[in-house]
Amino acid sequence: DSLYSYKSLSSYCKLNHIAIPKGKHSFKGFNIQKINSIHSNIKRFISVYRGVSTKYLANYLSLFKYIFDEIQEYPLFIKGEHPYINTNFKGRPPIFE
Repeated sequence: DSLYSYKSLSSYCKLNHIAIPKGKHSFKGFNIQKINSIHSNIKRFISVYRGVSTKYLANYLSLFKYIFDEIQEYPLFIKGEHPYINTNFKGRPPIFE
């Protein structure tokens, strides 16, 4: 968002604010869907702990970032090159014989 208050807040917090121009959906790989997704994931992560104090919020966000980075680096499921998409369950060969 290119609201002026975001610009002043980012300069106060010494952060880099990237504003997406009006009428565009993305800018240099940044888009609002990605931001909304990260926000949703953080809310879901913190809601598990019920009653997170603002005093410790930075610690919870650090834990979220650590877990998120670990998942990105070491995924639980490895994506194959050829996904198996067969909905003919009756005609497929058995897994075990």
